[in-house]
Amino acid sequence: MQQIIDENNTKSYYIPHHCIYKPEKTTSPLRVVFDASAKSSTGQSLNSILLNGGSIQDDLFSLVTRFRTHKYAFSADIQKMYRQILVEPSQRHLQRIVWKETNNSPIKIYELNTVTYGTVSAPFLAIRVLKSLADAEHQDFPEAAKIISIDMYMDDILSGATSLTSAKSFQADLSKLLRRGGFELHKWVSNHPALLNNISTSEYLFEDTQSNTVKALGMLWKPQPDQLTFKVSVQRKDSLTKREVLSQIARLYDPLGIIGPVISKAKIFMQSLWLQKLDWNDNLPTKVLQVWNDFLVKLPGVNEINVPRYILSEDATKIELNGFSDASERAYGAVIYIRCVTHSGIIQTKLVCSKSRVSPLKPITVPRLELSAALLVGRLMHKIFPVQKLF
Repeated sequence: MQQIIDENNTKSYYIPHHCIYKPEKTTSPLRVVFDASAKSSTGQSLNSILLNGGSIQDDLFSLVTRFRTHKYAFSADIQKMYRQILVEPSQRHLQRIVWKETNNSPIKIYELNTVTYGTVSAPFLAIRVLKSLADAEHQDFPEAAKIISIDMYMDDILSGATSLTSAKSFQADLSKLLRRGGFELHKWVSNHPALLNNISTSEYLFEDTQSNTVKALGMLWKPQPDQLTFKVSVQRKDSLTKREVLSQIARLYDPLGIIGPVISKAKIFMQSLWLQKLDWNDNLPTKVLQVWNDFLVKLPGVNEINVPRYILSEDATKIELNGFSDASERAYGAVIYIRCVTHSGIIQTKLVCSKSRVSPLKPITVPRLELSAALLVGRLMHKIFPVQKLF
């Protein structure tokens, strides 16, 4: 950012800001938050007049599923991605802030020169710049450019390869390509130590040093046993509202549906609250609250679940995707497994993903619900098809 002296009293937008302190964050314990949704004297905010640009990245489900097809996997993120991207100078007056060094100091005006976190267009602008960089450098780094195009979600990269040599090459080319645009990769994690040999230990990332568990797009990944796991912690309370129950359910993050049956039970409970016609801020009746607390007591058992990240087999001669569906009066669901037959005839079956839905409040026969489940597994299989090309 740069300090300015506005002698012409230019019509501008001043972004309110404050800091958030999280001591558990080792790399950035103090973060500045900009509120571009705050309304100005005109009654409008910067975000209300900006276009968000839409999504130009693959969805989380496809990205994480693709991540599970790499024998040698690695993840990293771009350091201070937004701060490496300049905003057109003629538009920087829309990103102004005021600042005082001390309470008695004069107010200073600054303009933010780079893409700012908190503006609605920031994600699109950042990703569009990265895709343009990948297109420009595609001839020199074809595989790295492809990874940036399909294996990135915001500033996170989750990728890999079928061989260690290829993984090392992809890793090196990614760093070289991104440096041409002024970006640096850090927080490297891999399931193979050879992919970390040439990286400074200061650029490793282990959020849980005891079990070496790291976050991979919200999921928990143990790189050394190469497993996906869960860490659920929801405290029981003496009183709860429907709004608070929904908030607790939303914390059960599971994009692949690995703990689908558990989340289905929570959704069925939420549906029962609708049947009781409780308002959002009404406290749950004592008996209803007890049912939910009993569920929460058992919920930590989810933390014992570990599934292989890598879903293929090293010497598979035959690979199948098997989909199943079923329904009951309360819910219906679909699940997909991958079945690999190795050269020696050994059969390995692993869970790929699942999807479940609560049955509608309007009574529907079980056969019709089974048809809905069949449609669900068909759609889920269709979603997997693009990833299947990697098998």
